[in-house]
Amino acid sequence: GIINLRGTIILVIDLRARFHFDEPMNPENCVIVVVAIGDKKYGLVVDSVSDVLTINSENIQEDIDMHVGIDSRYIMGLVKANEQMIILVDIDKVFVKDELDDLSTAINNSIVK
Repeated sequence: GIINLRGTIILVIDLRARFHFDEPMNPENCVIVVVAIGDKKYGLVVDSVSDVLTINSENIQEDIDMHVGIDSRYIMGLVKANEQMIILVDIDKVFVKDELDDLSTAINNSIVK
């Protein structure tokens, strides 16, 4: 879908659909997080947001060994914050630029009609 954020049309992508999750999200809890991918902004529908953190790059442990069946190609690293271990997703690797361009073009074409 799309949203109008302060006069800018932003493509919105459901991360559950992107990662092929079987269970639908609970619409009462989901939120849209706006992220920059390349030079464009996108809205990502996520289940929830519990906190917003500023993380210094020197605190990110990049060489982690995931043994629990998680596809590590999307993982930027691991960081400890507020007594919790947080897995950081590399948003630039979640989407292929051509995919985003195709989605943006399709949305723009449907808006113009």
